[in-house]
Amino acid sequence: MMDYDLDLGLRTLKSRLPEDARNDFNLQEARLRDNLRREQYGGTETIRHERAAILDALNQLAQHYLRMSFNDLCEPAAASAGSTPGLPPAEKQVESEQEPRVSPSERLPWIRLVGLLGAIAVLVIAILVSPKLREWLGLGPPATPTPTYEILYEEDFEETAVENDPNWQIRADETGNHFRCVSAPQDGPAYSHVSSSEWKDYIVEADVLIHEPSTQGTGNIQVRVAPLSACVYDFSERGGELNIETYSPFDRVNRASTYQGLAVGKWYTVRIEAIGSSITVLVDEEKILHTTDADIGQGGVAYGAGWGLGVCFDNIRVISPTLN
Repeated sequence: MMDYDLDLGLRTLKSRLPEDARNDFNLQEARLRDNLRREQYGGTETIRHERAAILDALNQLAQHYLRMSFNDLCEPAAASAGSTPGLPPAEKQVESEQEPRVSPSERLPWIRLVGLLGAIAVLVIAILVSPKLREWLGLGPPATPTPTYEILYEEDFEETAVENDPNWQIRADETGNHFRCVSAPQDGPAYSHVSSSEWKDYIVEADVLIHEPSTQGTGNIQVRVAPLSACVYDFSERGGELNIETYSPFDRVNRASTYQGLAVGKWYTVRIEAIGSSITVLVDEEKILHTTDADIGQGGVAYGAGWGLGVCFDNIRVISPTLN
């Protein structure tokens, strides 16, 4: 169990960040709360590794804008003391020189007060995080963080019925885990849609495995699918190359690409973050592709393959990072 207050750190960091850093903070906060929620059902190395990456991102935000670490903000004394956000060292020196000098005897009562408040804060934290102390005081079990994001869609295919589309089928591995696979036709694509024209800023996460290679085929996850305009941001794997492309009825534009392809027969966790005008792709928590474009503002999700490629999908989730 953690020995510091994550909620305090998140509140403090959010209150001191400038407006242009809020989107990045909201995304990391949503990822952290999602990570803590999943750990309630059993912690794994993947979950702990993911949380370490999220805390590192929060630390970078705190260091850049506040000149202190996120870990410090999770401690009551440091969070209450704080600093002037984003103020360069030279300006801090001028600010200090303009303050009236206070004698040590005048500061002593304030020092004692701060020490007393710090001791009270440490006691409160000890009560919150210690199950035995809470039980002894009759306060019940320690409170757990409550996720404040919204799950827009979630599917693990464990209770999915038999497929009606001949291009798709439900399969199971040796452990009994079920997943959904597509064997695309040679002359075109086969997609499955999770449609909502109202979705704007959201995150798509899915486990992906290529089971039938094809030099001309593509495996795809699409975000902001707008059926009426046929516009979409398309993340694809094509012949060992990963791409973000924009499709419209009249044009197709490659926004970003890399030659870091996906190996056949291996599961990957693909995460696509569509936040504002920013489209970011992560593979196994590593940032692979990024582009900025404001042409398509909302739409649903689609996944599938085309032109002979076979791809399996599992644990598909769509979440909104907007916090209440």
